[in-house]
Amino acid sequence: MLRIMSRRTALAAFALVCFLGVSTPARAGFVLRITNVTESITKTYTFGAPVVGEQVDSTAFGVSRMDIVVQVGSVQFSGEVGRSNVPGQPSLAFVDQAAGALVNTSNSARDIVIEITSTDFTAPTAPPALTFSSNFAGTILTGSTSNGGFDSYIGTTNGEFEQSIAAPHIGPLAGTGSLSASSSVLIPSLSGPFSISSVLSGRLAGLTQVTNISGNSSLTVAVPEPSSIIAMAAGLPLVTLALRRRRKASK
Repeated sequence: MLRIMSRRTALAAFALVCFLGVSTPARAGFVLRITNVTESITKTYTFGAPVVGEQVDSTAFGVSRMDIVVQVGSVQFSGEVGRSNVPGQPSLAFVDQAAGALVNTSNSARDIVIEITSTDFTAPTAPPALTFSSNFAGTILTGSTSNGGFDSYIGTTNGEFEQSIAAPHIGPLAGTGSLSASSSVLIPSLSGPFSISSVLSGRLAGLTQVTNISGNSSLTVAVPEPSSIIAMAAGLPLVTLALRRRRKASK
């Protein structure tokens, strides 16, 4: 009876761990870096080697995640999140960076850079062609931003923060209110391992507060354009006719 209970307890504990997610050994290739350029302060976080009081790591459903709460000089980062589904899936590889709130507590402008990188992706690969997409969104509650931009990169030699292939630059991210933009590029050939990185940069005016920030860099299997599908469909009868004629000629 005790053996049965122990086994059930162990299985229940294992199921709970799988559901909630667990920290994993340090993965040197999954790194989040926050820089306050104006005050020359940089904070670096590596998945699996959490900074006490600032970083919590977890893994669930094939996605590694870092949650960060930190003040870098006079700029406060609340709910800063980095996510990666390394080593990727046959149809999707991605790296995300997001923040619940980003606040410049100073009366003066501050230049910031937020970078994230994840190495050792092995899927998806091309051919067939892949689409590399770059997406950004955020809302400026108070103050304003300028000189801002978001960039997504693939490193074909699997280097951290490597910039071999770039999606079109998103920017300038400037002004007030809601900001949203996206871009993409077609990749005909790619083999693993490779890295995915993104860089968010900008200038925060004094006392600026930005919320619901999200930056996504994703690699997906390219979907044929409707015109290509129509052209292929239109050509099928011609191919069928040619095959029939060839068969008749061989008889």
